[in-house]
Parts: sequence; structure tokens; C-alpha cells
Amino acid sequence: MTKKQVRDLKSILTFIFITIGFFLYEPLKDTIDPAIYIFGGLLLAVFLGHGIGSLIPVKKSKRKTKKKATTSKTVSKKSTKNTPKKNHNQLRAKKEILTLPFEKLTWREFERLCYYYFEAKGQKPEETKEGADGGIDLIIWSEKDQAREAVQIKKYTKQQVDVKIIRELNTAKKNHNCILARLITTSDITTAAMREAGDNRITTNDKYWVENKLLTWRDQEAKRLKHIK
Repeated sequence: MTKKQVRDLKSILTFIFITIGFFLYEPLKDTIDPAIYIFGGLLLAVFLGHGIGSLIPVKKSKRKTKKKATTSKTVSKKSTKNTPKKNHNQLRAKKEILTLPFEKLTWREFERLCYYYFEAKGQKPEETKEGADGGIDLIIWSEKDQAREAVQIKKYTKQQVDVKIIRELNTAKKNHNCILARLITTSDITTAAMREAGDNRITTNDKYWVENKLLTWRDQEAKRLKHIK
């Protein structure tokens, strides 16, 4: 029984003993003082009612654990944990892309920097739709081969470009109706990947090309624009 049920039972038993005492008063009224009988009877009824009720085991109720209220701060932390890093897809103005420290550029800004480079070289770059098949980022025009060239751009920190990436690029260039392809990366390219690229008419530009060609052009372009303004 619960605590409430036991309390109710004690009250009922006390009432029953008081009722019994009332009925016993009539035959005993001539032998006992009425005041003593009433007072003593009430005490005895209460004692018996509570005493018997106390013998009944009480069922322990499970303590309800309060659920921690979800605050806006908690929601904010959860959402922050599952969402991408801030500015991972940021795209700033051309002036900033040309002048900011290179390591501060996002992967998308690096792609745009390559776009500006090929545009300046007269290779008519076209940006593909985001999430395009095979990860082709640009389509440029090769004056030398008189053909379209599919460009894939990889802004890596430590990861090397392996054979798998070259093979995927070779397939992707065909999906974009290109016979040529180019891979630009800020990291190294494995020997096997270089060999695979050579067999499939894919030009490879690694971190040394980025440092010596792309970033050199960027610095010159930034100075030129500064003088114009």
C-alpha cells in the first residue's frame, strides 16, 4: 500500500474503534466516570487505529527524475556540434581573396582564386554547379589543344592526391564532354597518381605550382589593382 492509503486506513480504523466504544458505553456507564471513559476511549481508539495501520507495509514509490530543461543555450551547443564549421563555405570579395593571407582562404575562395587566374590568362573559365558529378569545379579552354579542359581543385593540408582521385577525375571529365583534365592541389601528388595522370591526358599542378605560379600571379594582380584605384 502507498503512504496515502495507509493514512486513510488508520483514519478508518480509528473511526471504527470510536464507534465500538460508543456502543460499549451504554452497558458500562454506571461503572465508569463518563469523562474518563470518553477521554480514555478516544485515546485508545487513536492508539489502536494508528498502531494496527503502522503494521501494514508501505510500498516505496519510485522517485521521479526531473528532466533537465532544454535551454536555448543547450540547443545552441547541440546545433553547433552538428553543424559545419563557421565560414567553411565563405566567399569574400575579389580584393580580399587577392590580399588575405593564403591560409585564411576557404576552399571555395581557393577555387575562385583559380577562376581569377585562368580568367586573367584568357582561358574563359566556367564554374560548374555545386555538387556536380565527379567534383569538377571549372571548365577552361585550352588554346594549345583547342579543347575544353575539366579542372578539379583540391585544397588539402596533409592529404596526398592518390591514384583513386586521378581515376575519378578521368571519368568525370568525360561526363562533362572534355577530352582534357587538370588537377590543382595545395598538397603533394603520389608518383603512381602522376603516372596515371600522364596516361590519361591529365595535367597535375601540386603545391609547388600553387606557390610559384598561382600565388605569384595573385601578388602581382593585387599590386596592379591597388595602383589602378
